[in-house]
Amino acid sequence: MLRIKFNKRTSLKGYTLIEGFPGIGWVATIAAGHLVDKLGMEEVGYVESDEFAPVSVIIKGRPSFPVRVYADKKTKLCVILSEFVIPSKSVYPLAREVIDLAKKQGVKRIISFAGITSLVPQPKKAYGIASNPKILKTFQNLGIAPVEEGVTAGVSGILLAMCANEGVEGMGLLVPTMQNIPDPGAAADLLEVFSRITGVQVDVKDLRKEAEKIKEKVKTMLAQIEKGRKGYTNAEKQVYPSMYG
Repeated sequence: MLRIKFNKRTSLKGYTLIEGFPGIGWVATIAAGHLVDKLGMEEVGYVESDEFAPVSVIIKGRPSFPVRVYADKKTKLCVILSEFVIPSKSVYPLAREVIDLAKKQGVKRIISFAGITSLVPQPKKAYGIASNPKILKTFQNLGIAPVEEGVTAGVSGILLAMCANEGVEGMGLLVPTMQNIPDPGAAADLLEVFSRITGVQVDVKDLRKEAEKIKEKVKTMLAQIEKGRKGYTNAEKQVYPSMYG
């Protein structure tokens, strides 16, 4: 069971839907979260699934689901983000749910945020995955290098494949990162590319200026989520011990 639920009546007709799920350098999650904060986006829904870890995150004193939906009427942006890695069993159902939502609501386009592994520094470099030739032309005009060959995994990969096959306008924006730890600098690079494509200006000074502080904040939250998951699992084993010992 997996579904996107809304807390209130929400219309996304003509909106750009942004997907920001954890991946390399946690670039997508950091960028999507920063976008939500800077635009003052409203939390309008969440994703629930019996495959997700049984935890909630506390944000400004309020418990929330780890996978949340935000919207902003002024910019016509919708963001779906997560603080924890989506279980493999939920990847396809979640991508399917997002595509169906986009079709039903009349979403204008889907943009997937992601990092891409780099062995050398590539500041300000950006790569793109396009669901149609029109988007490839946009990439060319903006100096975004199209990904010619390769593999993209997780929700982003399946989501973009569905876009290409079902006539939904979709693009993947990827920026290089050398880090296996949260990389706010790469997230700032990604948001600058996003601004060039959409015209929505996002202040990224904080991401660059307070990079170390943001890294620690994200690492702490990830550790707390994992601790909560393990704690629940251990408690569950004690309450329901294996019948075979």
